[in-house]
Amino acid sequence: MSRASRREALLALSGGAATALAPSRSTEAAASPGSRDWSRIRDRFAIEPGLSYLNTGTFGPPLLETLEIEAKDRLAMSRNYPVHFVDHYMTKRLPDLVGQLAAFIGASFDEVAFTTGSTESMSYIANGLDLRDGDEILATTHEHSAGAYPWILAGKRRGCRLKLATLKTPVRRTQDVIDTVAAAITPRTRALSFCHINYTDGYVMPVKELVALGRSRGLITVVDGAQAIGMLDVNLRDIGCDFYAGSLHKWLGCPYGTGLLYVREGMREQLWPSVVESYDGWDDTDFYGRKAQGPGANFVDLWPKALLKYSSNFHYFGPLFWTLPAAIGFQLEIGKKGIESRIRELGRYARAELSKIDKIQVVTPEDPASYAGLISFEIGGGNTFQFSRSMRVEHGVVVRNVTHLPIGFDVVRASTHVFNTEEDVNRLAAAIRKKLA
Repeated sequence: MSRASRREALLALSGGAATALAPSRSTEAAASPGSRDWSRIRDRFAIEPGLSYLNTGTFGPPLLETLEIEAKDRLAMSRNYPVHFVDHYMTKRLPDLVGQLAAFIGASFDEVAFTTGSTESMSYIANGLDLRDGDEILATTHEHSAGAYPWILAGKRRGCRLKLATLKTPVRRTQDVIDTVAAAITPRTRALSFCHINYTDGYVMPVKELVALGRSRGLITVVDGAQAIGMLDVNLRDIGCDFYAGSLHKWLGCPYGTGLLYVREGMREQLWPSVVESYDGWDDTDFYGRKAQGPGANFVDLWPKALLKYSSNFHYFGPLFWTLPAAIGFQLEIGKKGIESRIRELGRYARAELSKIDKIQVVTPEDPASYAGLISFEIGGGNTFQFSRSMRVEHGVVVRNVTHLPIGFDVVRASTHVFNTEEDVNRLAAAIRKKLA
């Protein structure tokens, strides 16, 4: 029996034994953002009392419900590992879990693998492509280090090279960004890699347009979406990229160490796995040289294809991912568009209030369509790391600095999520005025 036939048979057999995974709360039919008491949302997140936490872009406080689920699942795994393993990884529960995340981000369940975050996902992409001596990977000057160094490491081994297109700050016209990237493409360019949302200045990149540009030039398109899932209403099928790296422990509300790798259907053959336990998903011969008669691992019959190929160690940190239904359920309770709308509303409020402070300069674009929940500002000299630390230690306001000295970029950045309120922004503004007085 082929693997596909075996998988279909086991899915049918396990359907009655496995509990269907569904969001823990209601669906997209949610209360409108304007009618919701946003101040009560904070109680559902793990945030220290008294803090104005404005740093989801670095680490998103998880939903308390997800922490409870993770702890219970880890305890159940520890108490009776064999029973837990069969129930979680050899029945329909696993493809249901992957399918739920895939539906949430606009993908098929065979296109999604689990990772520890976008850093690992970007490394898997750079390490897994058959890059050659002389190939260029085009990125921008506003990449996160985890979106740049995987390509540089690949270059040390294979002779390819990372090239950066210079983005100006603040961005004033989207077409300028597209034109800058287009002008940097050369006959040597093999891949186009860029952020969905720049972690530096909060600019929401024109992802669909850049992906279309890359595909029109025959390039592999890679999107670092560390900041997007849970902040924006993301639909990967609509974006059209070949690969997407995502974090689930920032804006979605899952525990730390959860992420995803999206591999568009038709691209798995171009991306080697980086961690393997068997030949599943990438070869058909065992280490004795025999042609495979079935799966290399005896528990993967039901595993979706990308998970099978790229997440062979997933079951070791599985309790983290069984929190996904709760995190997705929270998003659907409010509505994905409602979440995005509230984040943008608070972002606009933060940008407006910070722009009133004479001694700082907001570098996040003015156009409300060009940013969402990340607002960055210059402090006019001084140490941005120490400034951010003083905000936390002296004023109970958590922000962070983002510094790229080679391009003269040095800012303090605030993040606005749905658990934040206008009062958090007011507290930040007051602390800045006091600090700079």
